[in-house]
Amino acid sequence: MYELLELAVMLSFPGYLILQWHAARSWDGAWRIAGLVPLVIIALLVVQAGLAFLAQSNLWPLLVILATPLACLYLIALAGVRAIAR
Repeated sequence: MYELLELAVMLSFPGYLILQWHAARSWDGAWRIAGLVPLVIIALLVVQAGLAFLAQSNLWPLLVILATPLACLYLIALAGVRAIAR
């Protein structure tokens, strides 16, 4: 069970990038704005990770690693709602 969770977390980052790119490129109007919400949050966390890296923290990528599965789930759920609404 733990291995499956670990695999899901590892695949969530590339999955998030693909879903984010798709949402930004192909959705329009309010759907695009809703789809870009995780991008703003992840961008802020990447800035925080960069600052933590410069401060020589050994946990600098932790918040990005923990946030990408949630962002990925948000985009999957949003795509589902969008598909139902259409």
